[in-house]
Amino acid sequence: MKLDAILWDYDGTIVNSVPKNIDITKRILSIVAPHLTGDNLPYCLQSEAAYHQVNHAAKNWQELYVKYYGMTESEMLAAGALWTEHQLSNTTLVTLFAGVEDTVRRLAAVPHGICSQNAAKNIKGVLAEAQVDTFFQAVIGYDDVSKGGQKPSPEGG
Repeated sequence: MKLDAILWDYDGTIVNSVPKNIDITKRILSIVAPHLTGDNLPYCLQSEAAYHQVNHAAKNWQELYVKYYGMTESEMLAAGALWTEHQLSNTTLVTLFAGVEDTVRRLAAVPHGICSQNAAKNIKGVLAEAQVDTFFQAVIGYDDVSKGGQKPSPEGG
């Protein structure tokens, strides 16, 4: 079988970004829903296992925030507007899963790309830190798609 390209997901596939996502969410909660912090922190933000469970149960981030974190709709909308700023400024360390670097290097003859709901700038930074950025010809993050655009677009792209 001939491979033309390898398209990777980012979060949960080549990196464990859960600790960073939990930290970002806690910081955003402290701004838009302080009643959901401290002793009232949602159970699903208290461990990676609980976070994974609800993250996979929710159909989208809006449902995750309202149904599982307990936010109101207005809090959820305010939180969504803060995500990019906090994702880009958060310094929680994210590294490649064990074996990913070797796999990417062994498959260097095949073009690699990433399509993710994470910010392209974050992804490129982690790849550069791991010294595998040169193997990825394309990195597409959520910030590369217009806010009004469907992801993926039914018209293609």
